[in-house]
Amino acid sequence: MLKLKLTNESFDVQVVNSDLPVLLDLGGAWSEPSKRLDPIIEELAVEYQGKVKVARLEVGENEEIVERLRLDAIPTLLFYKNGKAREMMIGVRPKTDLQNAVESLLLS
Repeated sequence: MLKLKLTNESFDVQVVNSDLPVLLDLGGAWSEPSKRLDPIIEELAVEYQGKVKVARLEVGENEEIVERLRLDAIPTLLFYKNGKAREMMIGVRPKTDLQNAVESLLLS
């Protein structure tokens, strides 16, 4: 698994202060939509290894970050660059939507 598992404590170091763009998957292991999205996220972690950091935050275990991000629904995907969220996607989306967002991060 190439996806990085985040916690309240590691969020700033791994996402906000990351030298690489970050695809952040906010979800829950108990959530069916999160489970459907998981294989797509894993594929992207492989495809963009070394170019984009792909990370997962379990919302039920990290309420501090959930509150900080004002998360309303899962799965939510946030695309970060230079410490700032540039794009947000809510719900299960096609892989091409996620690839387009990642490519946009890499080009900006």
